[in-house]
Amino acid sequence: MDSIEITLANGESIRLKKEDLIIEAVPKPGYEVIERDGYTVAILTTVTPELADEGLARDFTHLIQTARKMAGFSYDMPVKIYYTVPVDPEGVAENLNRVLTNRVLLETIKKETNTETIATGLVKKVGFLYKGELGRAVIILKLVG
Repeated sequence: MDSIEITLANGESIRLKKEDLIIEAVPKPGYEVIERDGYTVAILTTVTPELADEGLARDFTHLIQTARKMAGFSYDMPVKIYYTVPVDPEGVAENLNRVLTNRVLLETIKKETNTETIATGLVKKVGFLYKGELGRAVIILKLVG
């Protein structure tokens, strides 16, 4: 098909050739679209609450693994983890509490509300302190082996 005839609303007919048209994929909000070799793919780019929770859990796990490595703890050594969030402009602590409640054994991870409790050793265990970030939030971890 080299051309197509279109009837306009006023009844007038026009004939369009392929070279008269520019066809372009325009994504809906929340999607990205790519066209290549005659194929079009659309990908949903909206971050759902579940996806955000998954990312937070992975980032927190990464912080813990980094702290374990720096402390010299083996990956299979049982540890208790204490944490506090002294700087939290994005509400990470509340989301982290929810994610941890749903995903891990809470007897191994304990939230401390007071930074001094962890930093000065009022958590009455000797452990390794590690300061990291989740987004713009600052997290202090204490690992006790």
